Amino acid sequence: MRYFFIFLSFFAVMLFQEGLYAAPSSEKDGKKSTHKKAHVKKAVVSKTGGKASKSSKIDDKSKEDASKKKEEAPATTVPTLPADPQKESPKEIASGGEGSPGKLPIPRFVSFKANAVNMHVGPGNNYPIEWRYIKQSLPVEVVAEFEHWRQVRDAQGTVGWVHKTLLSSKRFTIVQGKVANLYSSADLESKVLATIEPGVVCKISECINTMCKVDIQGIKGWVKRDLLWGIYPHEQVF
Repeated sequence: MRYFFIFLSFFAVMLFQEGLYAAPSSEKDGKKSTHKKAHVKKAVVSKTGGKASKSSKIDDKSKEDASKKKEEAPATTVPTLPADPQKESPKEIASGGEGSPGKLPIPRFVSFKANAVNMHVGPGNNYPIEWRYIKQSLPVEVVAEFEHWRQVRDAQGTVGWVHKTLLSSKRFTIVQGKVANLYSSADLESKVLATIEPGVVCKISECINTMCKVDIQGIKGWVKRDLLWGIYPHEQVF
């Protein structure tokens, strides 16, 4: 029994010594940890000119305030209106769309705005489709109007009705009759840049007497007026 008490006393002394030793060790580790954090902060500050910590806090606070304001702000609902093909938007007018009936001369030349255009036998979608065109910028002549529909005639003389949203006021012509020479100037004695096959669509910009300036896929030149369909004899600038 006596030896047992001696053993307990020895064990208690050991625990006490161990506790005294652990305290400095913990303090030492704490200093190491503090030194390490200060080193990281110093590295960040020196990298951004010494204002990173302050700026970062300001930005975080601003973001937090903005986030709170955003959450507190009442939600606004923007109504979505259904598309109405019968109404012409300002964008459509600015891009060369057809205007209201009676405001433009008849007849007049226009062009197909879309890649695919249905020609109806009457002024409405309920009328049968007589032809389907798959050539964008093809010139046609407006010969009549009814509300939002235009009666047009193509270079072959085919007549039918097309919705105005499928037409553009941008001017194009089509070569017809025979192969046409593309001249470098409005002079038949000038250099021939290329030859144009019948049926080729050209963008037209101006005409001087019997010659008209056209653009074919970036190639610009002059063509005899009588070989082009889609312009009137009195027209000069387009």
